[in-house]
Amino acid sequence: AIFNDVFARRADIYRKIALALSGGSKTLSELSGVLGKTRAGYLSHYLRDLEIAGFLREEPHFTVGGGEGKVSHFRLADNYLRFYLKYIEPRKKQIAGGRFRWVGLEKLAAWDTVLGFQFENLVLNNADAVERLLGIEGKVLRAGPFYQPATQRRKGCQFDLLIETEHSLFACEMKLRRETPKRVIGEMQDKLSRLFLPRKYKHLNRFPVLIYAGELDPGIAAAGYFHSVFDFAELLSETTD
Repeated sequence: AIFNDVFARRADIYRKIALALSGGSKTLSELSGVLGKTRAGYLSHYLRDLEIAGFLREEPHFTVGGGEGKVSHFRLADNYLRFYLKYIEPRKKQIAGGRFRWVGLEKLAAWDTVLGFQFENLVLNNADAVERLLGIEGKVLRAGPFYQPATQRRKGCQFDLLIETEHSLFACEMKLRRETPKRVIGEMQDKLSRLFLPRKYKHLNRFPVLIYAGELDPGIAAAGYFHSVFDFAELLSETTD
């Protein structure tokens, strides 16, 4: 019904694209493979329609210090749409019959994974609030999810959100857990060690940032590793001020 109201005759293809993205962001070629669409031009047109409608966002890859790359990831930006496609649409008849009236959200299949996507979306959709909390508002050159593919010469790495300023990189990790364990420090250290920087940008300071919801292992604060640690509630306060 959502896509019928907005896109009429082509509702089914838009629904299939959104469903493919509900499990995580994808490149144009990855989407084409999932959907079996060989004509990338048509698919690009559909993706643009969904972006204009506010359902998804295109996030170009960027190379630190080197501008945006040629390949983009497309991310489902509407959290309700993901929830609808994953849990409501497949069970509409059962829901109408009251089958799920007393079922808690935590009982839904793969709920922890989906909730992780939703949390990441909320942070990325409010990246400007992260910049304000870091005190770098107005100094940001580029920001977004960062993907460094593995090659024969170097290992791959990925950051939920990487923010670049003239002198620094802020590598942000997002964790939605009942309790975020101390091993998140080692995980971030490993990813930062894999990050490749061109020679002329090796001077950039690298600051690890943790954005979390839930509780934190006390050892995280005691270690003093992260440059900044933000409770999601702090981020929310920045978006509502």
